[in-house]
Formats: sequence, structure tokens, C-alpha cells
Amino acid sequence: MRGIKFRGKRLTDCKWIYGDFFRYRRKSFITTNPLASPSDYEVNPDTVGQFTGLCDCNGREIYEGDVIKSMYNDIYHVIGYNESRGAFTATLINEYMNNTDGLKTECNAEQKWLADCKKIIAGNMFDTPSLLKGGKP
Repeated sequence: MRGIKFRGKRLTDCKWIYGDFFRYRRKSFITTNPLASPSDYEVNPDTVGQFTGLCDCNGREIYEGDVIKSMYNDIYHVIGYNESRGAFTATLINEYMNNTDGLKTECNAEQKWLADCKKIIAGNMFDTPSLLKGGKP
């Protein structure tokens, strides 16, 4: 059975936490311990992302919001989830930033080019926003 994991930035110290996601009274939480104080696990809802089930060539888990880079060239993609397709997708950075009507050029994240060992996580949209503007981490 495939485990479903999430990550988000904690409100108290802006550190990433990983675990189960839930909402309560319009607040977002991620926890690995349901008996812990909810205030310890409240996260910024804009930073919540689900684990795709894939890892990069260094073994790091790929989550929604991550920016991945080909090891062979400077092509960057943003990982997201497409509701209508029911799949994780990777969208070219320049198309992600220039498209106001939704994401156009998407590649299914389960395709071999993403699942193989030729991609590395360059950063994510929250900690390294310069990547979304074509910059380097």
C-alpha cells in the first residue's frame, strides 16, 4: 500500500514538517502525532504539498511545489497536481510563470523521463522563489 504524506511550513518557526494533513476550523495542520498540541503543527496552507511517490536521483522525495532540474541541462520544471487529469505534473518554469489561464505544457509525473535518475530537486517555490523567475538556487 502506498503511503500518502504531506509537508508544510510550520507557522511558529517556518520549518518544514512532514506527516498527515488535516484541516480544523479553517486552519491547516500536519502531524505525525495526533496526540500532540495542534499549535505545534499548524502550517501555512499555501505551502502544503503532497508527496508524489517519486524520488530524485539523490533519493530525496519529490513533493508538490518542488522545482526539479535535469542533470544534463538547465531545464527546470515545477511539480504540481492537475485535478482534471488526476495526476501529478511537471510544468516548464517559463510556461508556469507566463500562463495566466492555467498550466498548458504539462508532463505526467509518472512518465519515464521524470521517474528515471536524471532529475534533481533544485529547490521549491517557497524557499527558492528565484527559480520561478529563471534564476539559480
